[in-house]
Amino acid sequence: MKLDDFKVNQVIEAGIHTKITAQGRINSFSCLVVIGTGTGLGAYGYGKGETAQRATERAYVDAHKKLVSVTLYKGTLLHDVVCKNRSSIVKFVARGPYGLGAVHPKIQLFPESFGMSNVTVRTHGRRTWKNMLEGVYRDLPKKHRHPEPVARNL
Repeated sequence: MKLDDFKVNQVIEAGIHTKITAQGRINSFSCLVVIGTGTGLGAYGYGKGETAQRATERAYVDAHKKLVSVTLYKGTLLHDVVCKNRSSIVKFVARGPYGLGAVHPKIQLFPESFGMSNVTVRTHGRRTWKNMLEGVYRDLPKKHRHPEPVARNL
């Protein structure tokens, strides 16, 4: 898949790191990105490089390797899902069509990358971007139940 195929294509965090040596300062850059098709396929990637552009390229390559799939029912979740990583907790709360609540724009990218609508995201504990993303993209496909049996019970 090309980068243009993704509906969500966002840099979450970029950083510059300096190492002091006897010869002088050595700068390096890091980048954290989120990508998603908006149809149940999404990923995050982390990259480091000598330049900001190289770090971003490596982050997108890393994200392509980590693509995960979530099966949606009419573009939303039918139940709540709790994702944990280290001491970060991210809760996806299934909502009706009218109440999304106030959510940080970067955190709202988590469900948008999968194409989820009518979902509120709540975070608890340690709120570093990498920990939250790692928990979401690792646990969401595992803890999310397939929607057809759940929809039959409604």
